[in-house]
Amino acid sequence: GDVKVARATGPEVKFGVTDPISLGMPTEAELALDEQLHEEMNSDAPLETEEKMRFRAEVLIELKRICQQWVQEECISQGDEDLAQRANAKIFTFGSYRLGLI
Repeated sequence: GDVKVARATGPEVKFGVTDPISLGMPTEAELALDEQLHEEMNSDAPLETEEKMRFRAEVLIELKRICQQWVQEECISQGDEDLAQRANAKIFTFGSYRLGLI
């Protein structure tokens, strides 16, 4: 017959509404498949270099600064300097950048 080997479990966590399917730690076979998947993904869609990621972050910071300045200038042009001091602008990323894929 089949011999079942006890599988090590990780900590009890809940990230959503439902319970996790399994708390079992990955097996050696699953780790090997995971590595194979990472290699395949890297060959088809390599991740950005650290330099490109830093540049992208710098661009977002500059874009936020420009938007913030524009909001403040608009408030002042409408005669509300108090609002200009309190007003804020936010940049929201989405897609693959938001997911941390690029």
